Amino acid sequence: MIGAAVLSGYLSMRKAVRGGEVTVPSLHGMQLNDAAARLVQEGLVLEKSGERTDPQIESGLIVSQDPPEGSHLKRNRKVRVMVSLGREVLTVPQLVGQPARRAQIGLQQSGLKLGQIAYVCSDGSEADRILAQEPPAGSKRMPQGEVDLLVSKGNRPRIWVMPAVEGRDLSSVTRLFNEAGLRIPNVRQEASREGISSGIVLQQYPLSGYPLKEGDSISLVVSAEAEDHE
Repeated sequence: MIGAAVLSGYLSMRKAVRGGEVTVPSLHGMQLNDAAARLVQEGLVLEKSGERTDPQIESGLIVSQDPPEGSHLKRNRKVRVMVSLGREVLTVPQLVGQPARRAQIGLQQSGLKLGQIAYVCSDGSEADRILAQEPPAGSKRMPQGEVDLLVSKGNRPRIWVMPAVEGRDLSSVTRLFNEAGLRIPNVRQEASREGISSGIVLQQYPLSGYPLKEGDSISLVVSAEAEDHE
């Protein structure tokens, strides 16, 4: 009888102590308004403690709570919740006009990465500068999303057609090619043929009609001065 009385007293005391407490419900995945209404039913109060990105939980829904589900609280106590911002979304930076290397570093620092890269000649644009990007600046991308770049190769090279210079004197041919930005690094002399004075172009490479661009090399064979056999 004494034992029964002690047990009965303990349970009565525990009930009295716990009588003012409620069990914290699960709020995970709920909207704030719904969660607040649910807590009111239990005599508790909702408090939003912050926000964080979460790839699994839709933006605006509760992603965590403190204290957790199943805990016991006295009435009118607060339950703090963290609200999801959804998946992290990044803003694509402005890359047009930047040097290609700087643009690549900027992408990495912003959490994005370089996608496809293409090169094109562009008159008036400095070589190695970004001409266009896809998606454009201000667009939204997930972390590690790709951004494609179009990069300038500089001015379009000028193209000439190799003229026929055989039979012309070397000085006039040299002047012609220098004005066009072409080089003549290879000039070989060959014994003058009968009736041909020295300094006359005998052979040329490339042949006439061949396309040339600035910086290309030209080879010539020129008649040498006649040897004096006296």
